[in-house]
Amino acid sequence: MANMQALPKNGLLTYYFESPYFQNLLFFSKGTYTDTKVQVDPKFISPDQKVRAVRWLGRIQPEATDEYYFSTSDDAYVILQIQDKDIVINRDEYNAVSLTKDQLYTMRLEYVLPDPKPVEEINLSLKWWYSGATDGQNIPKNKMYVPDFETGTGITDLSVHLFKGDEIHGE
Repeated sequence: MANMQALPKNGLLTYYFESPYFQNLLFFSKGTYTDTKVQVDPKFISPDQKVRAVRWLGRIQPEATDEYYFSTSDDAYVILQIQDKDIVINRDEYNAVSLTKDQLYTMRLEYVLPDPKPVEEINLSLKWWYSGATDGQNIPKNKMYVPDFETGTGITDLSVHLFKGDEIHGE
């Protein structure tokens, strides 16, 4: 019998922190990635909890073999890494990455909110550009998957990129 591998599940693993330094974990969940934002079930949070930093882990599957550019709806406070390569760094740096159609690539997105917010007010969209997509388009939910912890995510810690002393880059 052929070795059948289960299809990966859509969504992102999401960590919500009370501190802008990715400390004091409030909770984590497998959030549902929609075409415009990452959502979390409100039963996991209390109304008085305020989030200051969010880390999303997952895998991305390109629609075409091409060179891709990425951005978010709030690049000033974001670091995005694909396959251990820094792609977006606090609006100061945008790097292209060559991706092959239908391959899965590890993704890590870290977002430090300028002000603490309740989780339901966090709305960060993620877009990609490539030659087959003339305008930046939201990454479709069927192209985002949870991390593969059996083989490891292969993603390094990005927190060091976000901070110099007590200042958050982008502010």
